[in-house]
Amino acid sequence: MAGPPSSSESLKEVQERLLPLWQEEIAADLEEGRSVLVVSHGNTIRVLVKHIEGISDLDIEDLAVHNADPLLYELDGRLRPAERIDLSK
Repeated sequence: MAGPPSSSESLKEVQERLLPLWQEEIAADLEEGRSVLVVSHGNTIRVLVKHIEGISDLDIEDLAVHNADPLLYELDGRLRPAERIDLSK
């Protein structure tokens, strides 16, 4: 028997919802040379960091994204991180 429905999304569910937006909107803007500001809650940012940095499913469990701690990514031509700057420090 299944338990009660969860009131929050799993990381996998967030990833399934977010990655099409990444491809269709965010990556498209970046490829056009535009700067993009992403503001969201913890799990969405964790999934985005996971995707950008190529973090494994196992290692993402150890990643903590703190509220109001901005991250700046400089991405290369393949949209991989050339530099990650923690602006909260």
